[in-house]
Amino acid sequence: MQALVRVQARVRARRVRLSLESQTEQQKLQQQLVNEARVREIEGLGYYGVPKNDIDSFLGRVSQVFVYLSIGIKAGCWMLGL
Repeated sequence: MQALVRVQARVRARRVRLSLESQTEQQKLQQQLVNEARVREIEGLGYYGVPKNDIDSFLGRVSQVFVYLSIGIKAGCWMLGL
């Protein structure tokens, strides 16, 4: 009789352990999905929540301005004989 009680206790403990492990795995998967969604959201945005395309076009314009400035400086130096 005592052996039967121990076996039943082990079976219940195993069921509880499997149930808890299953819940833990489900929680991990849910958290992973939340994290992946957040990463996709962040990747779609640039710094300070500005859409990435806007930042890329802004940086492109800034680099053009620097090119024009360097050309102007070189031309000015050439004209001054520097």
